[in-house]
Amino acid sequence: MINRQPLSVLALACALFSGATQAAGQLHIYNWNDYIAEDTIANFEKKFDVKVTYDLFDSNEVLEGKLLSGASGYDIVVPTANFLGKQVRQHPPASLHPLQQFFP
Repeated sequence: MINRQPLSVLALACALFSGATQAAGQLHIYNWNDYIAEDTIANFEKKFDVKVTYDLFDSNEVLEGKLLSGASGYDIVVPTANFLGKQVRQHPPASLHPLQQFFP
């Protein structure tokens, strides 16, 4: 059984680790299938005037292959807690910028 708890903080951490630099007004998300409501992306795009590219994966193995192949280009990735823990142990981040830089 896969633990798919909402992991907002962990998704943020993945975004910080990814080093992705996208154009303003665009957001690239990699997430599980059936994880959010059907109207969430459209509502988010309208509210924040941003274009969302929303790609799906169905297993940690698919996610790992995509991330380890190089620059994925994703701003937000939503892994399982088990997957993220494994990746942090195997590939410790050099540094994590304090969140106050993002939320002054």
